[in-house]
Amino acid sequence: MRYEVRAFIEYAPDLDRIANNHVRIALAGGTETRNRFFHQTSIVIAERLGAMFAEFPGGHSAPMETPSVFADALRGLFERLGS
Repeated sequence: MRYEVRAFIEYAPDLDRIANNHVRIALAGGTETRNRFFHQTSIVIAERLGAMFAEFPGGHSAPMETPSVFADALRGLFERLGS
């Protein structure tokens, strides 16, 4: 954890470069984490990138806890992104 987590925490993405790469992206968060820092951060980053922000049902483990509901939401996001 000392080495792996530190690299993750210290990583600072180049948002200008990401915004200019012409790849459609979306950031997402779960409905159960709306009041958490990382959820709010994802919203701000999506706005800065001019990207879509999508909310998925559940929390961090929703794909495992409610896979069909999560899959439906993910399919809908892909449709909105034009994939």
